[in-house]
Order: sequence, then structure tokens, then C-alpha cells
Amino acid sequence: MASSSTRVRFDLIASAACALALLGPATAQAADTTTTPTFDARRAMPLFPGNSWRDGFYIEHSPVSDFGFQIRTTGVYGRNPLGITDEEMTKYAKIENRFTLHLAAMVSIASWVELGLAMPFVLYQDSSGFNLSRSAVGDLRLLGKINLHLPDKSPIQMALSVGVGFQTAQNDSGLGAGQVSGYPRLIIDAPSLLSKRLHIAANVGAVIAGSNIPCEGGGTANQPAALVNPLGTLDTPGTGTTMDTTTPCTKLALGLGNHLLYGVGASMAVSTDNGLYLTTELIGSFALGSTEATRAPLFWDVGLRRSKSNGTYFSVAYGIGLTAGSPSHTVIAGLGLNWESKPPEKKKEGPAIRVDINLSGLPSGASAVIPSVDGPGIPISGPAPGSEAKGGGDKGGGGKPAGGGSAPSPSVKTSGASGAVDIPVPDGLIPSGDSKKGK
Repeated sequence: MASSSTRVRFDLIASAACALALLGPATAQAADTTTTPTFDARRAMPLFPGNSWRDGFYIEHSPVSDFGFQIRTTGVYGRNPLGITDEEMTKYAKIENRFTLHLAAMVSIASWVELGLAMPFVLYQDSSGFNLSRSAVGDLRLLGKINLHLPDKSPIQMALSVGVGFQTAQNDSGLGAGQVSGYPRLIIDAPSLLSKRLHIAANVGAVIAGSNIPCEGGGTANQPAALVNPLGTLDTPGTGTTMDTTTPCTKLALGLGNHLLYGVGASMAVSTDNGLYLTTELIGSFALGSTEATRAPLFWDVGLRRSKSNGTYFSVAYGIGLTAGSPSHTVIAGLGLNWESKPPEKKKEGPAIRVDINLSGLPSGASAVIPSVDGPGIPISGPAPGSEAKGGGDKGGGGKPAGGGSAPSPSVKTSGASGAVDIPVPDGLIPSGDSKKGK
């Protein structure tokens, strides 16, 4: 009996030792598991450059070309583009540096509609605490703008801009929404200030990019400690009806989420002949759907752009965040080519004064030119030497008056001429009421 009891006790000890040997590595691995930092996309300010040659750097303007085509490439260097603070780095990943390239092509139709495509590319990015792809593709966007064409006398103009993003971004790109996204925007601007030298525009819009569920509470991707449901409440896996222990966290590595966007910008023409504009903008956003305190990023930029019809486009700008959680140092550079057809300009009939002119008594061989609104002028010659005695003075009035638009023949010899001519008056010199009476 003793030997049998000893053998049973030995078997139990051996079985326990084997169990500990098998469970030991798993227990040690679980104890060493650390939370992989992610970033909540809804807390990152989305910035996409404007694509029309009439737009600013980020603020869109209402004018649309008659019929035209334009291509644009915009390079952006961003320092901490997601606005992650040092205090948040224990929980969220921080992109230190990122170079992106945005390609776009636009077609304008009858000064009413603008359609195009835009594609962002991540050329390089480095991050702390998260293994993002160093080069990646973003979401392809279909763009459209409609100019509402308010009356010309209205001090402001309005337009609607709409974009639709398609899920083409890589999961670890940091530049996508993870689903189909939308970018509606209302444009209100005043493009004709100071004789069209000053353009002020304001944009109000949104980014509809979903509300992905980030890992919370120190859990892992396979066994989260707590998940945030779409309503914003915490559910512990296994205790609720909507959550399960096998439901993984969504590791947000896309960089886009639901936002409300607003911005205002001003462009001043430095040289209208060369199409040079000095532009400055102020842009802000509010995150929607985040369970944490909402940040209010505020971003400011200033730069110079050359944008002219049927010519090349060039822009360079510098931007920086003004509040915590805003993108940091940002450099923007753009190149493009613009082509458009222009409708024939309407002839503007300004005020004019009719003047009666009597040129009798011109010296022999002298000449004069009466200015004309419809042409370069009407030449009138004085009498030729020795013609005074032939009585040619009565023939001098045979030519049609200058106001009639036809000039007397240079070969006609005359001792004098008279007529009437309409002389244009610069705008603003005569009030509109008086100019009508003059006609």
C-alpha cells in the first residue's frame, strides 16, 4: 500500500510540473504584454489643399472658369501633422515628420460646375510608438463645385463644394478614413473688392469619415480590456450583450475621422498682370464622436501664389498651429498648369461728351487729328501751299462730321474744317445721372 500511495503522489506531482511548464510561458507572455499605442483619428485635424487655380492654399473660392482644364501637384511637409502632444504619446502614436504629395486634375464647365479627381500619396513618414507605413497611398477623392451665381450687384458670392472619398488608403497609411467618406463645404466669398484686387473667402464644412472604435483601457488587439461603443460608453468584454471577448480593438492608423471644419482667408493681388497674390488663411476644426475632451485645433498659413489664366501655377506657403493639438510647422509648395477659354468681353459704353470742333484757319501744310471713340482718330489737313486763292475754303465742309465715323479724303484741300466728336470720360468723373443727360 505504501508503495502504491507513493507512486500516485509522484504521478500528481509530475502532472502538476508538466502543467506549470506548459502554462508558464503563456503566463509570462501575458504579463509582458503592453498596449500598442494608437491614435484617435477623430482628434486629428484633416487638411487637404485646394485644387482649383482660383482657390487659396486650403480655402476654396467660388469662381469657376468658363471652359477649361487644369492639373496640379502639391507637396506638403508636416511636422507632427496629427497634433499629438507629449502628454498623449503614452496612449497615442505621434507622427514626427511626414511628406505628402497631392495630385489633382480639374475640368470647369460654363462657369457653373467644376469636376475633378484628387489622390494623396505618403512619400515618407516616421512615427514614435507605432509602426506606420513609410510610403503609402491615401483615399482617392471625387471633387465637385457648383457656383450659385448670385446677382452681379451682390457684394458676396456663394458656391457648394462636395467631395467623396473612396477606400483606397492602406490600413497603416495614416491618410485615410477606412470607409467611404464625404467632404461637403459651403463657400461664401467677396471676389470683387478694391476693383477685384482683394478677395476674401470663408468656408464652413465637414469631414464625414466615420467613428472607428479605438482600443481603450490598456487592452490588446486580441483581448481588449474595454471597448468604446459608438454611443461613447465603456463596455467590458463578456459583460454586455453587444460586446464579446473575441471582438478586437480597431487600431486607428488612418488619420481621418468625423470633423466640423471652418476657415477664412484673404488674397491680395500684388501684380494683376503677372497673377501674383499674397494669401493668408486661418483654419480650425472640431472633432465629433470622440469620447475624450474635444480639442479645437487652429492653424494659420501665409504665402505667395502665382495663378493666372492660361499659364503656370506656382505657390509656396508656411503654416503653423496656434493651439495645443494643432499641426505644427508645415511647408506647402504647388505647381500646376491652367488652360481655359474666355467668353467674349462685353463692350462697355462709358459716358462721353460731344464736342464741336472748328479747325478753320489752319496754317498751310498743317494737320490735326480729331480723336474718335470707334477708331484711332480722324486726320484733317490744312490748305496746301498756294491753294488759298482757289476758293477751296467752301469745300472744306464737304467731309462728313467727325462724329459720323468717316474721315475726309486726305487729298481734299481745305482751308478749314469743322465737326463734332464724342470724347470718352474716365469712369467716376461724371455721376451716372449727369452722364445720361449728356447723351
